[in-house]
This record gives sequence, C-alpha cells and structure tokens, in this order.
Amino acid sequence: MRRGLRQSLGRWFKGLARSVWNRVEARFESGRGLIRCGREGLIRLEPKSYKGPEVTLDDGTVVKVGTPVAEMHLDSRKVVEAYGGEQRSIKGVLTLARDLRESLDWIRAWLLEDPVGRNVRFIFAVTLLEKELRRLGFEIVPLPTWPWLSVGIYMRWLSYLYRPAGSPPPPGSSLVPKQAWMSRERFLSMSSSGNTGKLGLR
Repeated sequence: MRRGLRQSLGRWFKGLARSVWNRVEARFESGRGLIRCGREGLIRLEPKSYKGPEVTLDDGTVVKVGTPVAEMHLDSRKVVEAYGGEQRSIKGVLTLARDLRESLDWIRAWLLEDPVGRNVRFIFAVTLLEKELRRLGFEIVPLPTWPWLSVGIYMRWLSYLYRPAGSPPPPGSSLVPKQAWMSRERFLSMSSSGNTGKLGLR
C-alpha cells in the first residue's frame, strides 16, 4: 500500500516537474534564438561567438575566444522518448536515426546557404553521448571543472525527468559531460543522404 502510494506520488511529482520544465525549455529556446533543424527539430542550433576557454584540437587548430561557432542542443525529450521504456522500441530508434540524419543534412545546407551559417567555423556540443558523437567524427574534449559540475547536474536532471523509471540510459551515454568539436570543413565533408541542397531553410 505504502509502496503504491510512493510510486503514485513519484509519478505525480515527475509529471508536474516535466510540465514546468517544458515551459522553461520553451522560454530558453525562444530567448536564446535557437534554430530547430529539419522538420522534427531533433537538433537545435545556436550560432554565437565562442566565449572560451580556448580549445586546441588534435590537428593543432586552436578555437579562440570570439570565433564564430554553432552549438548543437539535442532535444532531450525526443531522445529519451525514442530510447525510453522497459522495452526499447526499434521503431523509435529508427525514427531517431532518421531524424538525426535529417537534422545533420539541414545543418550542412544552413552552413552553405544561410548568411550567418557561412561565417561559422566550428560546430560543437556539450554532451553525455560522447561515443555516439565520436562515431560521427566529432573530436571529444574534456570540460573545465566548473562547467563539468553544472552541466552534469543539468543533464542528470533531464534524464530523471524524461527517462521512464527502470529504463536504461541511451546507448553511448557517459556519466561525465564532454565537449564535442568538428570543423566546418569536416562537417561539410561528412557523407549525407544527397538532399542537403534541397532542404528548405527557415
């Protein structure tokens, strides 16, 4: 009886917190001017000047303060909905892979066609999914201590909100947030579905 009551209260609290957080996310998206990439908007893009600290990549390239960059923000709700649940949905995983390809193709078109995108030198993300992004060709860089702590708490909060109890974390996820970097040239050279130039930019 008590266990059932605790579970019911837990579900009620999570539902309430999720509803409030969805409003916070919507305000964050509009306030920061995030661009939803593609029809489903699995990735949200934030063009900006890099605020540091400087990052040195494996090839010796230094990302300096003030460099035009675009930060990728995954829509956490879509990711955990695809991978969540006691039994992972193959349809959900395939849908997520399709939406990811569409978003990446959209970003390629944006880099080539949009006046802001043409000026961007690097694409980066702060993520727990370092293995997945490494497979895509991103270079993984450790975060400084303070962002590591704050981003780690934030991402665990999202995992609590959107991942059903007892379900495994998304494959390739890590307990330690990292930065993932890719140069403009490398991003544009990644293999695509061939429809990059046909995507409608908004």
